[in-house]
This record gives sequence, C-alpha cells and structure tokens, in this order.
Amino acid sequence: MYTVTSTLPPNHGGRTKALLKRIQFIDDTLGIKQTILPTNYNF
Repeated sequence: MYTVTSTLPPNHGGRTKALLKRIQFIDDTLGIKQTILPTNYNF
C-alpha cells in the first residue's frame, strides 16, 4: 500500500503526525506495510 504526502519533515506534528499514526495503526491492526511517497523534495 502506498501513501502520498506533500512533505515529510524530520520535525513533525499536526497533520504529519496524524498521517504517521494512521500508517502505524494500519500496520499494527491489519499487518499491511506501507510505502510513503513524498512529492515535495524542497524542504
């Protein structure tokens, strides 16, 4: 499964933190690994 996001900053919070928690939840409950694809490399 793939997740697309605009950026994935090293120091994150808010929306990025929620995204990472959702990915972890899917992995923990369903055993589905995900690949995160950032679309903005200018950070």
